[in-house]
Amino acid sequence: MSTKTKTTTKEIHDKVDLLCTSLRKQYHNDGYVEGYGEGYQEGVNEVVEGGRAVKHWITRVNDGENFWNSDKYSVWGISDTVHRIVENSVQSGDIIWFVKNKPSGGNIVAFATFQKEIHRGDGSKIGELTNADFKWEETGWISNYLLKYKSRVNVEIEEMIRLDMMGASCIRQSTAERTASMLLRMNVDLDEIYQKYA
Repeated sequence: MSTKTKTTTKEIHDKVDLLCTSLRKQYHNDGYVEGYGEGYQEGVNEVVEGGRAVKHWITRVNDGENFWNSDKYSVWGISDTVHRIVENSVQSGDIIWFVKNKPSGGNIVAFATFQKEIHRGDGSKIGELTNADFKWEETGWISNYLLKYKSRVNVEIEEMIRLDMMGASCIRQSTAERTASMLLRMNVDLDEIYQKYA
């Protein structure tokens, strides 16, 4: 007969500390992306593709409805703040995880491979499409940029994987200290899910 023991807050904190220490030792470049505050670490990766370290990024998609409405174009609208992070840190081939916000359940809806960023109104065919063209319901969020992605995988139909995204940032790297702590606490391994469904 097995006995379950309750994990204490200190034990969870110790595990997170151990994980973060291990990541810092394993990868020499553990600096933060300049200008974006604590938590945007560079140099930590889970997947290698074509000899380049591929990073996992998590972004919110509100309740997911607008995301699926524009999915036929393989784009998602992002704010100027998210654009600055993408422009400075996200590279073609990185994996973007699309997650509902907490009031909508907080579950992962899909992941995809990042291709490029498009400035809306840049004269390209897709850059000239309006919110109405994308069938986006107005939610008060302004997206002057589009994330262009490929190879989107719908995780929502496979299993319900919930995250607990806290804070104001709408995109974050999976190895950022607070995000890594949340993933550990939620027992979510993005690399394992990626390998399973990609």
